[in-house]
Amino acid sequence: MGRFDLWPRPYRLRGFSGRQMRLSDDLRETVVFLGTKSGEVFTPAGTGFFVRFKSSRYLVTAAHVAEALSEVPFVIRVNVVGNDCLDIHFDPEEHAAEFPWHVSEDPTVDLAAMHFHMDLDKRKVQAKAIPEDVFATDAILEDHGVGIGDTCYAVGLFRLMPGKNRVLSFVHTGSIGLMPGPEKVPVRNWRKGLDQPKTIEADSYLIEMTSLEGLSGSPVFVRPVIGFGELPNDKGEMLACLMSNERVYLLGLWQSAWSGHPDLILEREVGDWKVPVGIGAVVPVAQLIALLDSPPVDAQRHAFLKRVAENTATIPD
Repeated sequence: MGRFDLWPRPYRLRGFSGRQMRLSDDLRETVVFLGTKSGEVFTPAGTGFFVRFKSSRYLVTAAHVAEALSEVPFVIRVNVVGNDCLDIHFDPEEHAAEFPWHVSEDPTVDLAAMHFHMDLDKRKVQAKAIPEDVFATDAILEDHGVGIGDTCYAVGLFRLMPGKNRVLSFVHTGSIGLMPGPEKVPVRNWRKGLDQPKTIEADSYLIEMTSLEGLSGSPVFVRPVIGFGELPNDKGEMLACLMSNERVYLLGLWQSAWSGHPDLILEREVGDWKVPVGIGAVVPVAQLIALLDSPPVDAQRHAFLKRVAENTATIPD
């Protein structure tokens, strides 16, 4: 598997040399679409992506996307070799025991993960998994000085162009506007129940990035800025430029577009319309690590790996 990097392209602007970056195809291939299917018509409901954690592959999405699909048959659409896609069908009544959605015990964390232990290689699935060393842990954030203004990329569903026979993952570009801190971000509560409050406060990044409905559950990556440096122009002259890290890291998961305090939005709404402000709330990857390390997920992972080891031991040479 190739690295989850950005590849530099030098360019010149007003006497300065800089780097124009693009995302690797490997990174875009981590994304899948989740939705429902009627006949041959697939209706995407949100985005998911694969990660690899402690030798296991997980499908990750927003909890509100998983919850919306928890009571109806749904489809995971993945790309396969040959410029085509594969629809993996799930029936909650049939598959819930073997492929349960795990959600955080913290009601403010909009995150769900499924231990996805299907053999995708036999189906020639192209979807890759984001490895742990790409997670933007606290150590990575500190080492690279990740902060306000660093460039971010959300890779996911674009409802106006989801693709007919392929998962067309769309790349949205923006920057960190606010880091998680002592003051939490008010977001609309997605959990069902009459006893649930309309608004909850969550530890989130606020990312300045334009999006449309459907990006929920998408991976969000960050490219740290290194500082100023020099690059040669087409004449061999060394010119000043802003240097950025060629590697990107998984910052978190796109929860939803954010338009301010939910209660205030309700007062300003006209019908189902509200004014977007080009900002999104992103669940930190630390919350994903905590979920994948939680006792229920850890127990399922160990039980599965134990079964694999036992089955392997019984196969003759």
